[in-house]
Amino acid sequence: MDKKEFIIKGLSYRLHSTNLLDDMSFSVQEDEKLAILGINGSGKSLLLDGILGNIECTCEANSFLDDRQKYGPYGVLYDTFSSFPLLKVREIVSLLSIIFNHRVDQSLLKKFGVTDLLDKQFKVLSKGENKKLGIYAALFFEPKIVFMDEPLDGLDPNSRNRFWETISGISCTMIFTTHVWEEVRLYANKIMFVKDGKTLNQPASSDELLAKYCPYKGKIVISRENGQFSCLTSPDIGKEKQSYEYAYYYKSQEEKEELLRKFNNNRITNLSILPITLRDVYNYIIKQ
Repeated sequence: MDKKEFIIKGLSYRLHSTNLLDDMSFSVQEDEKLAILGINGSGKSLLLDGILGNIECTCEANSFLDDRQKYGPYGVLYDTFSSFPLLKVREIVSLLSIIFNHRVDQSLLKKFGVTDLLDKQFKVLSKGENKKLGIYAALFFEPKIVFMDEPLDGLDPNSRNRFWETISGISCTMIFTTHVWEEVRLYANKIMFVKDGKTLNQPASSDELLAKYCPYKGKIVISRENGQFSCLTSPDIGKEKQSYEYAYYYKSQEEKEELLRKFNNNRITNLSILPITLRDVYNYIIKQ
């Protein structure tokens, strides 16, 4: 059976004469996991609100709102999971089971450590504990489509690993935002960058992004204490100033060796040779 596309076309949101979402269009295939990446204020969370119909947007096509019955109950996790503050976690879990007419998933409760929280009142949960319960609430009833805003925020490394393991093993379409860029590279089927309320690319795998949007093969990073070198600013070699270091990009093995020779001639030995990251790709796209 052919998998169906999830399509957003021409989604825009205007507030006080400012376009906060500007003609955003993209599509993903059924069961794909799409990660939306961008800096703070780029429109990631607002985009999810627009898709879900939480804000009044103009839109030519929105698969979720246009064919709502097809998806049935959907999973959603906003930045913070909300519930009744005086209820205990076990009561919330039972209430969710009744609302969605689905058995309690003991395995999922255990995987995210929610079983250790069952006797706690909701109001005393930490940020990470709140997020674990929210992830459970969004996934336990096996929805066909899931939307999550920063699901990894507040989670410890072990819980993040369990999150990736879980979503990799379930069959559903998932659209989520996150600041954990490099883990996304390993686990998301598709990645889309956004900036200033605009999509910068159509959803693509990390390998496709590296091949299509960034010409560099690697970078050499040195501390800012070493200063900049005018001999390294030729048009063929990219240079990116970061908060505490300089990254010099190369497109070929020859450029890499040229950089290393020049660093050696300037007695710069404290350096790192690193692969290109998704943030490098994003920075390259926004400068074009």
